[in-house]
Amino acid sequence: MSSHATLEHAEHAAHAGHAHHDGHGHGDGKLSGKVVGVTMALIAVLLAFCAAMVGSERNELMRAMIEQTQAHSDYTSASTKFRLIMLDLEKQRGALTPAANADAAPSPVLVRLLRLYLDYSSEKTLSNN
Repeated sequence: MSSHATLEHAEHAAHAGHAHHDGHGHGDGKLSGKVVGVTMALIAVLLAFCAAMVGSERNELMRAMIEQTQAHSDYTSASTKFRLIMLDLEKQRGALTPAANADAAPSPVLVRLLRLYLDYSSEKTLSNN
């Protein structure tokens, strides 16, 4: 077989791979290319949308975790201050003698500790909610 015949045979084989379903001929290649392009574009849009949603959910999770940590820290702080005041009140109670006059005004230290006790008690209750 000559080289010219071989080239012609290869050309016919190449054209045989393009079936003409609609009878118009050369329009099918462009149509399938457009369909593939549109499909790829839609996949890219969906992928970008999913990535944005994942990023948004991750930010929301981080915000919730930070708020939870802050609330726990506030409660721990209020609870520690409350316990320290309770210890100081116990020390003040031990320092009072039974012979102390019941009509005497409470010491300024005791008044201050009681005020702190009330403040820290309410702070602890608020931070627990």
